[in-house]
Amino acid sequence: MANKYAIYGSDPTQADTGVANGLRETLGPTNLIVGTITDGEFFKRSGNTIISEAISAVSASASSWTTAYSVDFTTLSSSNIRTGGNGSKTIDGKTWTWANDANSTTATVTNGRGIVIAPLINSLQTGNPTVRAAPIIVLPLSAAFPTYSASRHIVRVSVRISQSGDNASAKGVRLGFEDTTSPTNQAYHIFKGYSTSVQTWIVQSCINAVATTPFNSTTNYTDNVLSIVFEAPKGFQASSGVFSSSLANTFSGSFPSTMANYQTSEQQNMSSPLMWIGTQPRILLCAQDSSATSQQFTGSFTHLKVEYITKFPD
Repeated sequence: MANKYAIYGSDPTQADTGVANGLRETLGPTNLIVGTITDGEFFKRSGNTIISEAISAVSASASSWTTAYSVDFTTLSSSNIRTGGNGSKTIDGKTWTWANDANSTTATVTNGRGIVIAPLINSLQTGNPTVRAAPIIVLPLSAAFPTYSASRHIVRVSVRISQSGDNASAKGVRLGFEDTTSPTNQAYHIFKGYSTSVQTWIVQSCINAVATTPFNSTTNYTDNVLSIVFEAPKGFQASSGVFSSSLANTFSGSFPSTMANYQTSEQQNMSSPLMWIGTQPRILLCAQDSSATSQQFTGSFTHLKVEYITKFPD
């Protein structure tokens, strides 16, 4: 039987009998044969054929990143985050949530320095995702990126950091993604600090309340930009870099090729990634001191940027 083509706007009473197995586009017009269409994939034209393609197969260049939100905390007016204890805090017009105030000595937005957090000395409190007892401030991704869709977007969160007093095990800063409703059950962090008295980077994930450390490294410790890329259902990627004249474009463009990649994917641990990370995760900033030393550790966060790639249009 000859191919039948469904023509938009045609009178169905005039169409040939039989089942349409193609479409006619209007530019040529060209008759397009409908090929194999897999459930859950989107349409793609390939020559004179319409086929399907998986969302995860969509590739995006670095130039595809679009900024959803960018802030230089060092330019903001000074304020005391600890005023009023735990709870909602407004920073750059966004509502953050401050937690574990009792385990901090300082938490401020300081003009010229950014968000400055000093954990309680010798508090032995960690920001490990299953414990989450160190001073933490979190921002819903929806506040920085209101139109975020887990199925449509790849998200990259970058933060510039500085540290002082990181001279003993378990002193350091964290950038993380965590589930809004169950943060100690589902989270993903990149940590820069000391581990067993060695300067190191550590990638940690927490899935169904089980913590793992898929990566740690003592190289590139002078890097002062942390980045996490999240793409459902493929997983996470953690990177670091040195903030410089070229990396300054991190907050207005894309990463240079010198960024160190610390974890390519957590897919092997994600039986249901949209469930465990949540459709609207939170961004976490943390400074921790779970050592037994008496020297004050301070972590500062000077810049934050949220970027995205749209995998397919509306």
